[in-house]
Amino acid sequence: MCTKSLINGLLLVVVICGLFGADPVSAQGGVRTIPIPGVLLTVKTAPDGRLVAVHELASYHTPGDLVPAFLPVRLVDLDSGAVTPLPGPADYALDVAFSLDGAILAGCYGSGQVVLWDTATAAQIKTLFLMPGINRCAFFPDGRTLAVAAPVSLTLSAFLLLDTDSGTITRILSYRFDTHAQFWNILGDSRTYSPYALAAATITPDGSRIITSSMNDSLWLWDTAGEPPALLFESVEEMPMVSIRKLAVTSDSATLVYLNTHEPAVHAWDLASATETVLIPLEERPFDFALAPDGDRVALAQRESGVLTLTSLSQPDSVTPVDLALPEGVSLTFPAVAFATSSRIVFTGQLAEDTGENALYVLDLP
Repeated sequence: MCTKSLINGLLLVVVICGLFGADPVSAQGGVRTIPIPGVLLTVKTAPDGRLVAVHELASYHTPGDLVPAFLPVRLVDLDSGAVTPLPGPADYALDVAFSLDGAILAGCYGSGQVVLWDTATAAQIKTLFLMPGINRCAFFPDGRTLAVAAPVSLTLSAFLLLDTDSGTITRILSYRFDTHAQFWNILGDSRTYSPYALAAATITPDGSRIITSSMNDSLWLWDTAGEPPALLFESVEEMPMVSIRKLAVTSDSATLVYLNTHEPAVHAWDLASATETVLIPLEERPFDFALAPDGDRVALAQRESGVLTLTSLSQPDSVTPVDLALPEGVSLTFPAVAFATSSRIVFTGQLAEDTGENALYVLDLP
């Protein structure tokens, strides 16, 4: 367990956007625009880098604020630009996940429904029913087991390991408490539940662990074999911060990478030794980040900005702004960014003008 302090031997590199005088890089051939209706969109990429899934961000809407045109999860072929709305519940998806081979897309809904689609045919394979309040999902490497975050209370979550073939729950991963009183006391005060309340989650590519961040920015390691979760990093913050909203792990399952938007800084941790190896302080506060499939390149998206910033874990003092060259009159807030490949970025978000005529933007890097 580590407290919030610099670790001996930590590679500490100060990075300030624009400090090194790098000129903005232009995307090869400019930015390609794929129109998709929506107010505030988010995006997930398939492992093959060709398909992405785009859906409306449910948390933007109040319950019952359903706009039919915005409801479907959409499968996008980046090569052809084809957009296919997928059949599903009359509701906004809270999260989607591709299987490792990209053959199946899963979507989870607050009603408790988990929908599986065949990405080759866009057909709905089946719908499985779990408890209401599920909000995140991710596939294990076997392409069959789906981890689903489910509510234990209003503030605590457990993970259900779902066999998508049979529809049965094979294991439940949860925090461990010695007494009911201990559990109950944690729920009563934000200072006590914040270290446990779920903010973000990811599965290591080898399937051995789930890694989560909590609302107070602590980090937890969950052994998928069923051992109790253990702290990787214990934050000193008492109140909810929710500064770590996305987690990424390199393809060899060795390194955890995340953005802390409050500090702000990019962090990398060696999971075997439970030590932080890279810290990249930032001058501005990015809203989102993405780690490339090569496990090195990092893209940072500023809120209300037309420029992405690229850096890398191996050369953190190299910072390059990328001119998105968005169409005239287009300005994005609350951007969502992802790498389709190590040289292709997709991004979307909320248009500054709420017209409902949104889009997915695709750019190829030099």
